[in-house]
Amino acid sequence: MKKQLLTCSAVLALALPSAAFAGAYGEREEATESPVSPPAVQMREEVQESEAFYRSFASFITDAETSRGVWAEVGSLYFNDDTRGIDIDGAHTFLHVSYGQEMWEAGLLLPYEYVKLDAGFGNFEGDGVGDLSLWGKIVPVRTDVFTLGIGMSASFPSGDQQAFTSDEYGFNPFLTAGFVAGPVHLGTSVGYSRFTDSERSDAFTYSADVLAPIGDMVVLRAELIGAHYADLHQNEGHGVTSSDITAFGGVGDDPVSVVPGVDIIFPIGDAGQLMLRPTGAIGISDAADWQLGLSIAFAQT
Repeated sequence: MKKQLLTCSAVLALALPSAAFAGAYGEREEATESPVSPPAVQMREEVQESEAFYRSFASFITDAETSRGVWAEVGSLYFNDDTRGIDIDGAHTFLHVSYGQEMWEAGLLLPYEYVKLDAGFGNFEGDGVGDLSLWGKIVPVRTDVFTLGIGMSASFPSGDQQAFTSDEYGFNPFLTAGFVAGPVHLGTSVGYSRFTDSERSDAFTYSADVLAPIGDMVVLRAELIGAHYADLHQNEGHGVTSSDITAFGGVGDDPVSVVPGVDIIFPIGDAGQLMLRPTGAIGISDAADWQLGLSIAFAQT
């Protein structure tokens, strides 16, 4: 009987620590599991990445989004305008580089212009570097459904021909806002453009855009961009430059353009994404009759 009791005691002495150890081991394994499931993490990361690509084209500088790292873009738009007895053809080629984080962005835009103008009083054909533009913006208000920011763009008389430069400094302070309605992003901005020399007219500028994703690789864009010049007659003597037309402006009091386009996105691993951005424009009033072009952009993620 003593032997049996001793045997049972020995078995229990070995079994209890083993069971306790097994239970503790099991608890540790459960504790190492992530409290958030991998699909949820992946979905959140995809949303964060996709937000960086809801960017307008014509109003990139003044939209309510920011680059999340480096954004580099090169493109060209061909344009035509034959109103007011002047036939204008040309191409606006640009290099655009910006850097930013969630709450701010800074960048530069360097254009290269080609214009062929045929008018009753004479003809002109030429090409050259246009005025350099720099900008910065901060976005202090950012929620899941609303974004609000302010910014300033400035142009410098760096063009290498009279036809492609304003010959003065220009400034455009602006307000910008964005809204989210399901998968669709809405945006708007208002600004006031002013040059240092009174020979150029001040202008009230504005924009609105709708950006809608189609799947993971396509974003449809529809934009409206316009301006109202305070004293258009002050522009007399400056002629019609390529920048006037391809900035979706024109030679009238109230240039307004509709700018449709699409972004086609190609992921390139951890480095970021490449985008093809075919874009067009239709002049509603006092703007180029039509524009058509393509840009290629790289965005860090």
